[in-house]
Amino acid sequence: LHTGQQNTHVLWRRKLNRNNGITFDGIFKSGHEDSGKYIRSVSLGVYYDRPHWFWKLYYDPHVNFTGHTMVRTGIGLKF
Repeated sequence: LHTGQQNTHVLWRRKLNRNNGITFDGIFKSGHEDSGKYIRSVSLGVYYDRPHWFWKLYYDPHVNFTGHTMVRTGIGLKF
């Protein structure tokens, strides 16, 4: 597509105790939007892990290389 879109992740993980963990995710995003505008932005996310479930929260400007900003959260089960 010749958009030059790239996401570079930097992760930091830590066990809080025997059962719980936390992960911080920093993302540097660069490339052309569909409109042709070149962007550079930073997204941030956090994951909280338990043995059978997880929770995550993300702040994502230029989501999917568009002009939109999204804050999203999710909870899920592990099996």
